[in-house]
Amino acid sequence: MTNKTCKLLRDIDAYFKNEIVDVAEFDHCGLFTYKCPRKVSDYKCTTNNERINAWGVYLYEKLGRIP
Repeated sequence: MTNKTCKLLRDIDAYFKNEIVDVAEFDHCGLFTYKCPRKVSDYKCTTNNERINAWGVYLYEKLGRIP
């Protein structure tokens, strides 16, 4: 469990540059957009806080599945 958890945290950390989410990497990945707030007809994170929140939801879901 420890190795999987550390790998997950390292993978997420790779999306951050100087404590700011790399927008291009975040948008390119596409795994997290459904966790972003809905803007008109799309789910889109437009601020750093929204991106961090999407990462937090993703992390919470993944950590719960690690045996």
